[in-house]
Amino acid sequence: MTRTRALVERDLATATTQMKAFEAKLGGTPDKKTLRHDAGWRRLRAVVDKYKNQLHFIDKRNKKPEPKA
Repeated sequence: MTRTRALVERDLATATTQMKAFEAKLGGTPDKKTLRHDAGWRRLRAVVDKYKNQLHFIDKRNKKPEPKA
């Protein structure tokens, strides 16, 4: 069974919310240099990137072939 776009979008929204909550817990919007060295933030960022990548390939898989001219 393949993952549908709706499932991936739901998981992406959840992961993004968790990432924003983590940033808020660190005290607002910390600078990127601080975030890069935080292992928890890097893990959350990797999950968000994974879901974005899955969306890209779902779109690629579902793309209709172009008619030949």
